[in-house]
Amino acid sequence: MRAWIVLMAGLLALPSAFAAELTINNAWLKQPIPGSDNGAAYASLHNDSEQTVVITGVSSNAAERTEIHEHQMQQGMMKMVHLPELRIAPGETASFNPGGLHFMLFKLNPQLRVGEQVNFTLRFEDGSEQQFQARVKAI
Repeated sequence: MRAWIVLMAGLLALPSAFAAELTINNAWLKQPIPGSDNGAAYASLHNDSEQTVVITGVSSNAAERTEIHEHQMQQGMMKMVHLPELRIAPGETASFNPGGLHFMLFKLNPQLRVGEQVNFTLRFEDGSEQQFQARVKAI
């Protein structure tokens, strides 16, 4: 009986053992441009785990919909492309910067003010989630 309890306790700990481990730094978003309902947020995401982390979604309390986007050169033109997933290898950092990777916010809350904190939730392939906050900066 005791062995069974120890086994069950170990199994319950498994999901957290495989949960994504990211260190998120320098998270910020641009103050909404008057008349525009879309915006972008940026951050540095470092994979501290020994496994590749796969981000499959993102949401924010400041927008109706949030996606991961990337600027790519296609047929001689720079285009913004939605990424359905983002893989970050062990020990690697994904840098979200203007002109590159970014969190695209659709139907952004126009009432956001400089200095305000906005909540984000990353969803991972393994079913886990990670929250972080980004500060609104002046454009």
